[in-house]
Amino acid sequence: MQPELTALFTQITGKKPYGFQTQVAREVLEQERVILRAPTGSGKTWAALLPFLYAKENRTPWADRLIYAVPLRTLGKNLYSTIKKRLDDQFPGKYRVTMQTGDVPDDPLFEGDIILCTVDQLLSAYILHPYAVGPRRANVVAGALSGAYVVIDETHLLTPRESLATAVDMVRRYQGLMTALFMTATMPDTVMDEVARRCKAKTITVTEEQMESDPQSRQVKPERRIHRMTIPLSPEAVLSEHRTSSLVVCNTVDRAVRFYQTLKKMLGENKSDIPLFLLHSRFLPEDRARLERRITEQFGPDRTGRGIIISTQVLEAGVDISADVLHTELAPANAIVQRSGRVARYGGLGSIFVYDITEDGKRNYAPYFGVSIAANASSATNDINASSDEAEARRIMDATWDSLEKWDGKVIGFTQELAWVNEIHAAVEQRALRSRTERKVIDDVNAAMRSQSSHFLRDLVRNAASINLLVHPDPNTLDMRRQPPLFSLHPGVFRRIVRRVLRGEQDGAMWFMDFRENDEIIWMEIKNEKDLDGRYFFAVSPQLAAYHPEIGLTMESGTFQCKEKLDKPPVYERFRYRKELLSDHLQAVAGECEQQGKRNQAAVARWAELLCLRTDTIESFSWLGAAGHDAGKASLQWQTWARNYQFVLTGKVEEECLAHTDYDPENPRVKEAEKSKRKPSHAAEGAYYLFDRLLQPVADGLIPDDLPKAEIIARSVMTAIARHHGPHVKELNRQIEFCGMPDAVANWLSEQVKTMPVDTAILENIGLQSAWKSESSFDRNRFAKLLVDPKLNECGNNVLKELAWLFYLYLVRRLRMADWASMERAHPEKEVEKGDC
Repeated sequence: MQPELTALFTQITGKKPYGFQTQVAREVLEQERVILRAPTGSGKTWAALLPFLYAKENRTPWADRLIYAVPLRTLGKNLYSTIKKRLDDQFPGKYRVTMQTGDVPDDPLFEGDIILCTVDQLLSAYILHPYAVGPRRANVVAGALSGAYVVIDETHLLTPRESLATAVDMVRRYQGLMTALFMTATMPDTVMDEVARRCKAKTITVTEEQMESDPQSRQVKPERRIHRMTIPLSPEAVLSEHRTSSLVVCNTVDRAVRFYQTLKKMLGENKSDIPLFLLHSRFLPEDRARLERRITEQFGPDRTGRGIIISTQVLEAGVDISADVLHTELAPANAIVQRSGRVARYGGLGSIFVYDITEDGKRNYAPYFGVSIAANASSATNDINASSDEAEARRIMDATWDSLEKWDGKVIGFTQELAWVNEIHAAVEQRALRSRTERKVIDDVNAAMRSQSSHFLRDLVRNAASINLLVHPDPNTLDMRRQPPLFSLHPGVFRRIVRRVLRGEQDGAMWFMDFRENDEIIWMEIKNEKDLDGRYFFAVSPQLAAYHPEIGLTMESGTFQCKEKLDKPPVYERFRYRKELLSDHLQAVAGECEQQGKRNQAAVARWAELLCLRTDTIESFSWLGAAGHDAGKASLQWQTWARNYQFVLTGKVEEECLAHTDYDPENPRVKEAEKSKRKPSHAAEGAYYLFDRLLQPVADGLIPDDLPKAEIIARSVMTAIARHHGPHVKELNRQIEFCGMPDAVANWLSEQVKTMPVDTAILENIGLQSAWKSESSFDRNRFAKLLVDPKLNECGNNVLKELAWLFYLYLVRRLRMADWASMERAHPEKEVEKGDC
């Protein structure tokens, strides 16, 4: 394996790998859960991609997709550009690299081969509250985790109690189904050990000695000297130490902007030609790209110039630039270490100056505590956590400043940085992680998966380190599919604006993003601070925000408004259907499901191994879900509605069993047809009808030697069918009745079952043409008990408790993706939006 890994790495990057890069690839391929801790700038990214590309190039069904999650959107964008360009050059057209963030929602269902996303997007999908799509498709996104290889980069930036604890639970829960790699430069020893214990991961720490002694070492060892400054950070202090290139990092955007404006004025008065750059999180993508190109030209690996950058935390991670001198405001020790990684990055001498931040004689701790967007803590526990977090943040900042006294004037390398981080952060972060016990995280995630409440996002994903902001006088006139830009804003800044407007101290309008029942976006007016709770997408009128390409977004009155990025919206034909018979539709979706098995080979192989079944048996269950997904449309009530609707549209009487009616929004008869009775439900009713008549008998035939396992898997299939239009279906429509499946459907299903690896004797137990009336046969408790749950109490096999739930999520994704694919094939001239079909 080693020679092949080395050759592939060299082909992709043009350089031979360090020893640790191929070691990590081997460990990930073999161990499947790994934590990598290595110095900043050591090449962790390509070490992470190597095992996925190796498996793909060798056609090994090891992972169906790579989900590469980062804490910062800016880091994700930089990685996306780098990875996509390199792979497009080396493997033209082979790998679909996509981006999924709040402001670049290109892959909300995680369909790419390599998906770059934020940790927020990943974890919100895991707990079934995805930011990317509305609640009706939440289970479809979660199903992408089966068979995935997940990389979580810059893990030290995750909050221990919220996002880190949830990420670790995800890796634990998907053990055997998903490969995971955590990567960090500054995670404390105790936290790394705790994470490794919880998810049974192997740890790899790369030392400076290893890097220096590696035969492929390509750079002179950097020598960074750190200084504890007792004077304020000022333009004069920066200019006095400036050599060729300097970096100034402020903790807030507002301070960075003011510092830039003051320094620019001073340089102008002195007629200095030193290039000056301002970079933070509140620039439009095109302006940010322009600034980053200029900065890379001056400060990147092939740097040719000089200058001074004024920035914020956006340069803490994943930005490949280097300066001779760093001037930074006081921050937690691990943040200072990350910032120091931009100094003498390519070797040589560098200086780091750390300045205390005081206002009226008191230390300013912003933005490292009090970041919650929630108006009030949701419980007494959260209130305690909030005050405890604030106290811990203050202690960390104070301890960092005090400890700098002993480091003042000394050279620090990776070994010293780890020692410093352990001294300041180890006990605090370990305490925070352990405060959310493994059992507590499991229970909270289970509750989130069952619930429709968004407050779990704050508790399990993030306590809102930033919110997304749109600037427009009427956001409901925008088509969000055309991707108007969103700005990242600290929640404390936004809360201050909201309070001023609500108190009448400032004029302007404010909205929060919500979803209608059909998953369409709607912007609702903010009427009180509670409207902020659990939400992260907001809009304000131009009276409250201004923008300049040089300065970025500022929270003052202006005329700027966000414009739709795409000239034309995607051409979706969500509700334009042609009449389709139920038998034709079920066969088409089942056929698409078979075809999509090729894109899910790793998931199929992993499910087969975990459940001790054959791969064709796993595919049989996927096929059953797809083939039976719309069986509920055979009910008398649904067919009566469909035939009446079709008659109003066409004037023709339909005799056959329909899956879809004609629908064209431009047809003037549509409004008249829609006056008919409301369309009956079908998903849950069809699932329940099929359970005893098809799903359970076939499962018994596929797994004759373990009937309890057969039953729980049949329940997973039933749940996938019942919830393929939404993850929270719990009840049946008691008025629904069946006279049996149409002959064409019943005969086709029976013939297909004969081709499965089952005893044909089970066909005697299949009763697809039997009548059933929900009102008379309805058992209020049985349907709810048959639905699988993340916490199953009725299943005696503990191993299957969580697996049954995860198998349902995998199956419902396969079902829905096949359903949408069949619609796209039926309408090749249009792109069908992945909503209701």
